[in-house]
Amino acid sequence: MPLTRDFKETVNARIQKDSTFATALLNEAISLFFNGEPETARLILRDLINSTIGFEELAAKTSKPSKSLHRMLSAKGNLTMDNLTIILNVLCKKLDVDTKIQFVSPKASETTYTIEYWIEATQFSSKEELTKHIEQKLSKFLPDTKFEIEEKTKYLLLRIISTEIGICRCYKGLGFQREWSFRAKDELADSLRSEAYPILAEIELRLRSFINQAMIEVFGFDWWNLYAPENLREKVKEDQTKLHQQIELTSFSQLIVILTAKFQEWTDNQEVTVNDFYELLSKCNSVEDIKQEVNNRRKIISFWDDIFSSYFDDKNAWIQLEKNINEQIIPTRNKVMHHRLILRHDLKKLEECRDEMRRLLDSAKPNLSDVELEEIQPSVKIILKSTMAINLMKAGMSALKAIQQSGSLRKLGMLASEAIQSDSFMKAMPAPAAINEASG
Repeated sequence: MPLTRDFKETVNARIQKDSTFATALLNEAISLFFNGEPETARLILRDLINSTIGFEELAAKTSKPSKSLHRMLSAKGNLTMDNLTIILNVLCKKLDVDTKIQFVSPKASETTYTIEYWIEATQFSSKEELTKHIEQKLSKFLPDTKFEIEEKTKYLLLRIISTEIGICRCYKGLGFQREWSFRAKDELADSLRSEAYPILAEIELRLRSFINQAMIEVFGFDWWNLYAPENLREKVKEDQTKLHQQIELTSFSQLIVILTAKFQEWTDNQEVTVNDFYELLSKCNSVEDIKQEVNNRRKIISFWDDIFSSYFDDKNAWIQLEKNINEQIIPTRNKVMHHRLILRHDLKKLEECRDEMRRLLDSAKPNLSDVELEEIQPSVKIILKSTMAINLMKAGMSALKAIQQSGSLRKLGMLASEAIQSDSFMKAMPAPAAINEASG
């Protein structure tokens, strides 16, 4: 998955502010060059140059045209060892660092993996035809790649043994289509998944702990019963042991639903009553005032942007974390959990997101000050009103369903009364002072 512009800007900003991070990137790029991953190394160097010395200054110091340097450091650029040495010398002086080259041990680089494909027999007329196809597609890697083919009743079984680089080339290089092939075994992907599991677990546990602490401080210990989606609350009720906090029973995807929940006092398709209209007229002195008041009530409030971000001095980094979760962490998690194709690149991006989340959550305030709690009260009130309206609507729907089933008007009145006096409805109601203040 390509990096987003916002993610790149975040990395560039950190390079400029954090010399240790910049040095680590430089060492990583050098290590990648010497360990057989020049494409990634060139892209890291390009970003490092853009964020530090710049290509124009680099051109002046290396006596090479800026455009040539750009081409050298593109994904498919041709960067010779002589030019690499010149560029590294300039960067080392700019960053005032000594470089450290980390070589991958021969044992690690020579580790072999097995991948097996089931291939529909009708796609190749014989083992010989499939053998010819493989030799054409993998001619550059055959010295390091072994394969064998078995004929089954309905398919050909292709077993390939190679290094990580060789297996990665097989994924796309063989040109197998999912309509007639099946990846039945993939030891490389299994190995990468085993490395990803603890990273994903740490991300999930850290987020879950932070959410619970923040929600308790802002909304109280009963926040789950007030603001968690109804379907989640129902699932939690199924756990009769009561040994777990409710949030501990949520999956990662359910956790994200809570994290990113959004609220509006008035939705975009809000039905305005006569009382609403009179209330607007009593508050506003002009048409422009009415427009402004309506826009205020239509403002979208979220736990992520308006509540949780208050715990961080660097609020933009917290907002960026939401994008990383949606664009990097969740897609990689889906690959891991659903046995989809995963590459070393995916694992590295997951590690970067985990490290950034660590840094951010470690910087979180342990508690909000009285002033900060007061500042988020307008958002809290909108969430309260929105929740109250949802519960009222559900209470009305339950009562309507009951009268449709029983045909009893008296039954309707009793159910409506019970719904309004129910714990969930009363808990969602703002305190009298809050209601008076909200109504002007």
